[in-house]
Amino acid sequence: MSTVLSRQSRPQSLSLVAAGAAAGFGRTDDYNGAKQEGLNYVQRTVRSRRRVSTARAFLHPAKSRRNLTVITEAFATKILLEGKKAVGIAYSKGGRGGAPREVRANKEVILSGGSVNSPQLLQVSGIGPGELLKSLGVPVKHELAGVGENLRDHFAPRFVARVKD
Repeated sequence: MSTVLSRQSRPQSLSLVAAGAAAGFGRTDDYNGAKQEGLNYVQRTVRSRRRVSTARAFLHPAKSRRNLTVITEAFATKILLEGKKAVGIAYSKGGRGGAPREVRANKEVILSGGSVNSPQLLQVSGIGPGELLKSLGVPVKHELAGVGENLRDHFAPRFVARVKD
């Protein structure tokens, strides 16, 4: 189990982390990494002591860039491939069951669908364990073991307390 400390309360939490380490609880700098147990700081997106969404923190400031197009109400259905190279995305405009559309990239495709949607989109596109894809009737475009494997719930209870001195 991890105890998560916010960086905003850093002066107090530094001594709390040191006390926890001295008590034998250990430390971890990345609770999403190989060693998940121990005292650490929470990883979150915060501006002026308030949580902000990734869209507000990263997307909104970049929306005026000429090389960025944001398509909303789009449901990604497939990665478009030329051989083993991703060249675009097929999607349904208006969500599931919407009008089919495609968009092609000039340089690269970045897949960022999260821990469930990314492997799902890879698999329906024919990228993943060959036997599994064949059993589901998906033509294998790139046999890649491990896609969709080892998914786990990231259950992490967090205890929060104010500490004085």
